[in-house]
Amino acid sequence: MTQAKGIDLVTAQSMIFGSSILTPSEASKFWGVKASKPATENLRYNFRTMRFCSRRLFFNDWRIVYALPLSFREQYEILRKKNQLYMFTLFPHHWWLKDETQNFWVDSKPEEGYYLIDIYPRFQSSNWYHQQERVQWLGPKFDRADERVYTQLILSIANIHGMGYLQKISHWGKMEMGGDCKLSISEMNDHHCIQVHGSSCELGAGTIGTCITRKWDF
Repeated sequence: MTQAKGIDLVTAQSMIFGSSILTPSEASKFWGVKASKPATENLRYNFRTMRFCSRRLFFNDWRIVYALPLSFREQYEILRKKNQLYMFTLFPHHWWLKDETQNFWVDSKPEEGYYLIDIYPRFQSSNWYHQQERVQWLGPKFDRADERVYTQLILSIANIHGMGYLQKISHWGKMEMGGDCKLSISEMNDHHCIQVHGSSCELGAGTIGTCITRKWDF
């Protein structure tokens, strides 16, 4: 199967409300990085997948996001140059931004393209392992959202709809941080700023949940 068989953006917009879509032009405008794929490119999802997500909008908050191939380091540097670091904190940044082998995740990049992400946090008040069991119960087509894509979406939404939106965020990802820690993203002490940090998988991370992505069909 090829990507050409995926659903087109116009049809997707009619199923997932327009305000729930982050387009290539919106992403490029905020991050200052040109999208390498045409805006008219079909999504890597079929009609059945979009219908499934659209029917659950009352319970979930599915978004279509166009993600650029930006690492955490690149996102951090872009915001620094725009004097918008108040939106994004790598904690502790003085350690993570060093060029060290164990911090390779800082420079890893997501694949560019459209993603379907439910930004409503699930499975809160559980440790990472218990969350992972529940994610797997959803089926093989679902997974934890890519952290690098998630931050792009959340920061872009906050820029469009206001910083107060950051109060709603909570996501525990899969990236390994060393030891028993996985990368997690949450609001930083009511400062309307997202904080990227590590949380112990065994001990849990308080009320932090995980946001789900629908894997590509093609």
